[in-house]
Amino acid sequence: MCTNYFVADYENPISPEILRVVASRVNPNDRNDHLLLPPESEDVGPYESPLPRDVSGLETYVPAYLNMSHIRRLAMLVA
Repeated sequence: MCTNYFVADYENPISPEILRVVASRVNPNDRNDHLLLPPESEDVGPYESPLPRDVSGLETYVPAYLNMSHIRRLAMLVA
């Protein structure tokens, strides 16, 4: 991880102190994937579908400068 780290133009570089701490915690024979944080132990339940909600109205405004004739026609049908 430390040797493959390159700073992008849009981000602040990671300080050398942090890189040293990370490098000190690396054990070449350790097969665990958690380097800095322990793995989460909470059981995650199945995905729950949200309840349906009432839609009171749709926003049908389409700016005139947008060339979206199909969307504009659909908005007129809904209104």
